[in-house]
Parts: sequence; structure tokens; C-alpha cells
Amino acid sequence: MHSISKQNRSKVLVIHDNRIGHLNPSLAVAEMIEKRFYLHPEQFAIPTLPKRTVSIFKKLSHFPRLFNALGRLYFKFLPKSLEHTDVIVCSGMPNLIYGAYLSQRFNIPLIYAGGTRKFNWRLIDWTITTIPEKHTGRQIIIPTGAVPSKITRLAHIPSEHEACLLIGGPTHEYPFTAQDFSKMITEFSKFVDQHKMKATVVISRRTPALSAESIQLLETKHIELVCPSSKTSICDVLKRSEYIFVTEDSATMLSESIQTGRIVISVCREDSVADEMIQGYLEQQLIQRKSISKLTEAEAIKPKLQAQQIEQIITQHLADDLNTMSQDLSFYNCHARKVVVY
Repeated sequence: MHSISKQNRSKVLVIHDNRIGHLNPSLAVAEMIEKRFYLHPEQFAIPTLPKRTVSIFKKLSHFPRLFNALGRLYFKFLPKSLEHTDVIVCSGMPNLIYGAYLSQRFNIPLIYAGGTRKFNWRLIDWTITTIPEKHTGRQIIIPTGAVPSKITRLAHIPSEHEACLLIGGPTHEYPFTAQDFSKMITEFSKFVDQHKMKATVVISRRTPALSAESIQLLETKHIELVCPSSKTSICDVLKRSEYIFVTEDSATMLSESIQTGRIVISVCREDSVADEMIQGYLEQQLIQRKSISKLTEAEAIKPKLQAQQIEQIITQHLADDLNTMSQDLSFYNCHARKVVVY
């Protein structure tokens, strides 16, 4: 394992692949570290990793020598000024793979926001997640995902009489169909008609092409359609919305919606069973959960959560750990003295 200078470490390095769902949780954690530990956030974007490559590295993470050897062969790009990096932060499996490679090669501690999903947790110094995992690594458990301050500050800004529908895309766990999305838009339009609201539908890069009927309905009802290439940002949509409907395939969109302080409804298929994350949100009264056919039954119930609570949990946990392991509250010095036996 290569070692670099311990002097003048003033950076928190954010590794991302330009996917907002991966970038925003990392930026949120980096902001918190900047405020508490005075480290300057710096971003480093990596190319998109093919799914096959992600799968191979994920399996090899349980064989660290092979993981590191393949990393040296595959990753021909490095961030500048690694000698000034005190800690690496990332979210999303592709970024975890590259972040873990840097962490192992240059002996820099790694903070990962998200579930490890069978990746070797021993290569991660801290995991930040809403659901406790079955391993003995350092885990920071928070009520809902970390969210950047540009989102959390919306809780202090009054909304307008508007509603939005945030649509993700089908996954193995959430197998939404094109018919589901069409019906979703129809039921959402009924809700806004019922409440005489302005409305916006936001689609992501994962959303299948909307049907001609759905697009015609949006135009007829004067409902704005926001896509990844639109000038309107999701933050602007959240800012003005009183009700936020979110398909529950996106943990990041749900976390961001909850921390705006608006009324949040997770949208599920008719036959869907709430997973552990959604069940936790329901128990904490952070969301309502409605099937597609029941969207018109959404109630005016706001989540009971203060964003500062999440920041306090994360930074206090990190500070307590660093106090135990490093007199100067240095992430790097704490990590450099750690002996890991595989």
C-alpha cells in the first residue's frame, strides 16, 4: 500500500459519476464535514463504469490484493493533489469501487453514503445509511438520507399552491411499467384538478418514454413537464411545491423530498409491499404511501423531521470516533495507524 505525506491535509474529496442520485448525498456529507472539521470539498468525476465491471470489482472486493491489482490496471486516472486529501466521500456502487481503490492504494480513509450491497465493508471506514447492516464496521444510522443544504433550506421557505410528481424508473425491486407511469400521470392530474393546483411532472434519465396520451394530457391540463435537459431544476420545482409525489424507486429523491418539509407521498404499485426503508419512513411519519390508483386520497400531513438532526448525528459520530483515535481530529492520521488483517 502506497503512503503519501501527512502534511497539509485540508481536503474532503467527493468521488462521483455525474449521477445526481449519487452526487447529492456525497455533497451533503462533504458540506457537513466542511462545517465541522474545516475541510474544503473538492469534486472528482469518474467515467461511467459498465455494469459488468462493477460486478467484477464488487466480487473482488472480498479479495483485497486482487481488487487493488485490477484497480491499478483498470483505473488509469487519478485526482490531482491527493497528498492534500484527508478523507474521501462517495455514494453509489461505481463510486464506491473507485473510492475504495483510492483509499486502499493511498491509505486515505473512506466514507460511503449508502448500503454496501455485498461489497466488502472492511474496505470502508464509515458507512452512512438509514438501515443497519449486518457487519461490525463503523455505521452511522440516520433517519433519512443525507441531503445538500440547497434542499434542506427549502424547509424555511413557504411553498406555493402547487404539486409535483417525481418519476424515477423501473428497477428489480420496483418494477414499474409504462402503463403504471401513464396511470400515475392520470391520477396525479385528477389530484391537482381536485385541489385546483398548478402542477409539474419531473422525469429522470431512467424514466421510459412517456406515451403520447400522457404527453397530450399534460399539455391539455397545462402541467409542466421537466426532463433532465430542461432549464427548470428539480430544486426550483421542490421549492414551489406544497405536495410532492415520489415514485419509491429513488431513495435520493425521497430523502430530498422529506427534508424540504413539504407533504410527501411515496407512490407504489398496487401489489407492492413496503420495504424496510419505506416502512421506517412510515413509522417515523415522514411520508404517506399511496398506490397509483389512490393518489387522489393524499392528505395534508407534513413530515416531522428537522434536517439539523441528521447533520448532528453524522458529525458527532465522526467527531467521537476521531477523538478516540486521533488527537488532532485528522481522518488521515486515524486511518494511517489502523492495521487491517485480511
